[in-house]
Amino acid sequence: MLAFQTQKQTITNNGHTIKIDVSDGNRLLIGNKIFTLQQFHFHSPSENEIAGKHYPLEGHFVFKAQNNSLAVLSLMFQKRGG
Repeated sequence: MLAFQTQKQTITNNGHTIKIDVSDGNRLLIGNKIFTLQQFHFHSPSENEIAGKHYPLEGHFVFKAQNNSLAVLSLMFQKRGG
């Protein structure tokens, strides 16, 4: 389950990616473990492949649990009609 809050965020272009540091309140529940969204960023082209295919844009949503374990939700974007 994902729960996102609408809040102001900090956006940084570090030369490798566009990174957005987020405010508290954005959560991901996996089993009985709660992960808090730390930041999200984008890569163009995608860093990863699906069935051998790269995509024009990939978003990484980085979550962290209290025990410091991480969960990364990756979304692939493609051009409309492509």
